[in-house]
Amino acid sequence: MEATGRIEVLEAANGAARVAAAVAGSSAAIAAAYEAAAPLAEDAAAVSHADRRKHARERVLKAAKIIFGGGDSVFNCLVLDESPEGIFVDLGAVVALPPEVTVQYGTGAAFRAQRRWSTGTKVGFQFVGPQIISHETARRMQLVAEIMQNHGLPAAMQTLRVAQFFDNTELRRAAEAAEAAARRLDEVLAGPAAVSVKLDPGAGDASVAGGLM
Repeated sequence: MEATGRIEVLEAANGAARVAAAVAGSSAAIAAAYEAAAPLAEDAAAVSHADRRKHARERVLKAAKIIFGGGDSVFNCLVLDESPEGIFVDLGAVVALPPEVTVQYGTGAAFRAQRRWSTGTKVGFQFVGPQIISHETARRMQLVAEIMQNHGLPAAMQTLRVAQFFDNTELRRAAEAAEAAARRLDEVLAGPAAVSVKLDPGAGDASVAGGLM
């Protein structure tokens, strides 16, 4: 996204520090933006819900939309942290939200979500069910599968990273595990030195010397 586009998203959330983070793009600026955007303390209901989380949330800075009313109501927001279970967002304004909405990331990935708590402009959502895979996202994922078949895992990983893994946590973890396994296999195959092995005369002879016999 161009800097001007980022600024428009962040200004909608009304945070000067977040605008600076989007333009600078540095980890320090993003961290500062998060601190500026996050509330100083969550209310008791939010804290209680946090204690019940199965997964720790990861700090992020992503543009998203909150959609409800059959698509008639759409609000830009900034995702400040996320986990496979849900997200914490800043809407930049107090918005009357229904109990259930659709959260759509900038990549097009969408999730049904329930509003669990809110304080001021900040809202915590819990995802309901798996990621909604649109026809467009399914088509793009199939293209990545074809890239992997025709050009190998490195090319597919590069494409997935550009697509931000379609904001699909399961896909990201599986892809990164496959990449780590392939890297480990390369290391093991390249690691051993040439050896020679002689078996007992009665058992026959076999040798390995720099290759497979």
